[in-house]
Amino acid sequence: MTHYAFNAAQHRPYLEFMQQLLDFIPVDYPLAGMLTNSGAEAAENALKVARIVTGRTGVIAFDGGFHGRTLATVNLNGKVAPYKQGLGNLSSSVYHIPYPSQDNGITTQDAKKALARLFQVEVDIENISAIIFEPVLGEGCFQMMNPDFAQYLQQFCQEHGILMIVDEI
Repeated sequence: MTHYAFNAAQHRPYLEFMQQLLDFIPVDYPLAGMLTNSGAEAAENALKVARIVTGRTGVIAFDGGFHGRTLATVNLNGKVAPYKQGLGNLSSSVYHIPYPSQDNGITTQDAKKALARLFQVEVDIENISAIIFEPVLGEGCFQMMNPDFAQYLQQFCQEHGILMIVDEI
């Protein structure tokens, strides 16, 4: 199948393929999907959907994460060099917390405390539309998120009406 811009020319193979992908994912709630040209485009569209669906603007990302080189996604990246150098002020609605992994010494409890602190000091939880993370950080070194924190995060998001964006390539 050749992929071309569905928004410019809708075509049956795209619709059929997307339905097969959605049917493959083992969940009991409605899903939607789209094919994009890059990971940054996918992440930016996920942010747009999160804002529209929740009516909120804030996003939580993780230290060390990489989500792209576009202006919106570079702000999600969890380090300054080389992606944010010289860009000046970026959107203030992105908040970072430590990435919990056995590979970096950040415990699940550390990340839970950082998340709680964020809502005590930085932002009202009612302003957060989404939490975006990579199950495996790949920028600079490979670190896998603690599985118990990923489970906690899913429950936390469901309890607070926050969308969970999993960014993995």
